Amino acid sequence: MTTGWKGPRYWRNRPLEERLSNLRIPRRFESMTLESYDKSTGDQDVYYAIMTWLKNAEENIANGTGLYLFGGTGVGKTHLAIGLLKEVVSKVQISGYYIPTTTYMEMMYDELNNEGSLPEEYESPYTSKYLRAIYDVVVLDGLGDENDTDFTRRSIINLLNQRINNNLPTIITSLYNPKKLSLRYGERFVSILQSACRLVPVSGTDQRNAGK
Repeated sequence: MTTGWKGPRYWRNRPLEERLSNLRIPRRFESMTLESYDKSTGDQDVYYAIMTWLKNAEENIANGTGLYLFGGTGVGKTHLAIGLLKEVVSKVQISGYYIPTTTYMEMMYDELNNEGSLPEEYESPYTSKYLRAIYDVVVLDGLGDENDTDFTRRSIINLLNQRINNNLPTIITSLYNPKKLSLRYGERFVSILQSACRLVPVSGTDQRNAGK
């Protein structure tokens, strides 16, 4: 468990195996890679967009350019986001982290109830702060899945605004298209998000049921 505050250089300079482990990808998603994405049932245009981002990863990271992947359930948004995160951390000496939006909100409530720090069951009391301002690339999975309250909206907006202000790219997945997203989070927030992320609509067959 890492308890003391660590800056960006510390996380970037960890060995590759450790940096991949630090992504905190759930066990059920461990097999998800860009290579294992089924382009025959998935969206080939989106796959090309992902590979183009990866090809220009160093430039995108330097510019803070992320991706906003939006589309229906089961079309492979999480698969592509996780695959991209693994590949970019393997390709470039950077840090990364995967977190579902609902898990981030649980973290925010725990922080709120623990005087601004995370309780000791977390790997670090600073994990939420690292997500907002330290980790080079973060996958925020399932934007909009969290309960719709003033606190959740403020917390999500704060997370993404801080990352954007720190020029840190975020890979976001969501069921919400930009119009629906603006109804929930506001037009100003969506405008800022669009300036920092390439919007990528994802279509295709439900990959969870493919082959059944």
